[in-house]
Amino acid sequence: MKPLVQFGDSRQSGEAFHARYTRAATALRHAGLGPGEVVALMLRNEPVMLELMLAARWIGARWCMVNWHFKSAEVRHILADSQAKLLVVHADLLGQIAGAVPPGVRVFVVEPLECTRRAFSLVPESPPDVGRELERWDAFRDAATGPIAAQQVPGSAMVYTSGTTGLPKGIKREPATPEQLALIAERSRRVLGIEAGMRALISAPLYHSAPVAYVVQAALNDAHLVVEPKFDAERTLQLIEAERITHLYLVPTMYVRLLRLDPERKKRYDLSSVKFVASTGSPCAPGIKRQMIDWWGPVFHETYAASELGWISHVDSAEALRKPGSAGRAMPGVELKVLSTNGQEVASGTVGLLYARDPAVPPSSPMRTMTRRAAPSSSTACGRSATSAISTPRATSISSTAVRTW
Repeated sequence: MKPLVQFGDSRQSGEAFHARYTRAATALRHAGLGPGEVVALMLRNEPVMLELMLAARWIGARWCMVNWHFKSAEVRHILADSQAKLLVVHADLLGQIAGAVPPGVRVFVVEPLECTRRAFSLVPESPPDVGRELERWDAFRDAATGPIAAQQVPGSAMVYTSGTTGLPKGIKREPATPEQLALIAERSRRVLGIEAGMRALISAPLYHSAPVAYVVQAALNDAHLVVEPKFDAERTLQLIEAERITHLYLVPTMYVRLLRLDPERKKRYDLSSVKFVASTGSPCAPGIKRQMIDWWGPVFHETYAASELGWISHVDSAEALRKPGSAGRAMPGVELKVLSTNGQEVASGTVGLLYARDPAVPPSSPMRTMTRRAAPSSSTACGRSATSAISTPRATSISSTAVRTW
């Protein structure tokens, strides 16, 4: 776990970043965070975000990403519901969450880096008075002396849904077994292209679970990670050429913005180093995917997932061209069933509800405020799709309409 981390004009070697996040792990233990406990991270894309995720993982704790667009009510709910003990937040975001931090939650502040300030046009200013003590994370981390904290059974992300149907809902997973960790690593190689020494670009916001899984798995494989504060279409092309990027995580809306670039700009950059582009989060329109394949080559891989389950299907470029709109085939070991509302498996071509189960993913439990209808007792699946109508897939291939509403 010694990734080289690049952000703007700064680079941290693998050895330096390893020393940084293990020191951060010691600091988290000094702050009172233990195995299974939660540190909330309300941060824009910066190396400190990866530092804290790897530090929490090291000591067996959970890290909870908080969307930095959220306001007081949403942040208050997540901090209370997750039972977070610590909050690490960018200083410029404090004003929008005034009064949101429950008593007993220790707050650490991070000043945005210059690259972040430029990207978001942030003006340096003093943190607002939030009526409580604020501690500087960098100073606290650097003051953490003594032996490096002992490594524990790896911690994991605590994911919250976007809250489009109410308050964000939390998913708390049990610690992964060694067998599950091995399966997750294998799945990461298949759907994300994770490999040792990869040169990966990440510009998707790290408050989403999929980009977080991507950077953590890449870091575990000693990647050269180029982290961007946000996505910019032409800068993506510039970085691919300049840094000889081999792997990227992109989503369909980024494809659209890339395709909208002036044709002359698109021809200006050498993209031949790219080997694997991973995409999750939303379905990609077949026409958009075809245009990207025509431009970059057959390097695109799409996967569909559920928050409780992780990755359930995968489609590569060749299959996407052969069967436009397909969500691909179930991951090895994943069980998929389409059931009626009374829990009976339905025939091919019949509308039903999609259920899935994946042995790679540890059991999860909803947090206090989350309600979920259990799978029918006759079903072997443990997860449930949204309640919109879906069609039964044929054989092992999944129609994109079957998972589009997840």
